[in-house]
Amino acid sequence: MVKRSLNASKSGIKTAETALTDMGLTQQLLANALDISRQPVSKFFNGKPVARDYFVRICEKLKLEWQSIAVIDEEIPVDKNKSCEIDDLVQEIHKQLKPGINDDRKFNNTLNYFLDTTPPKTF
Repeated sequence: MVKRSLNASKSGIKTAETALTDMGLTQQLLANALDISRQPVSKFFNGKPVARDYFVRICEKLKLEWQSIAVIDEEIPVDKNKSCEIDDLVQEIHKQLKPGINDDRKFNNTLNYFLDTTPPKTF
């Protein structure tokens, strides 16, 4: 699933700041050049989530590859407890819905479709 927003990594922010200064721009001038408000530019340089479209446009204007600036999944700290919580939630839903479902495969396919963990299957 494609993320709707992206964050700049710490090293990506440093690279972008260097590119910004080398081009003789400020955050406000960059925002003006992109015809956007300063808010997404400020968020970008503070490592906060920015709409994917804005993130890519900012990087393009700075002549940077957005993939090398964005936080990649491996850099995002994973909360191991979240996985357990999701598994527990799935089990609870399964318990509550199972009496009304005749075919476990149909239930799992439907659940996976809504969780977007596997490609949708036809029934």
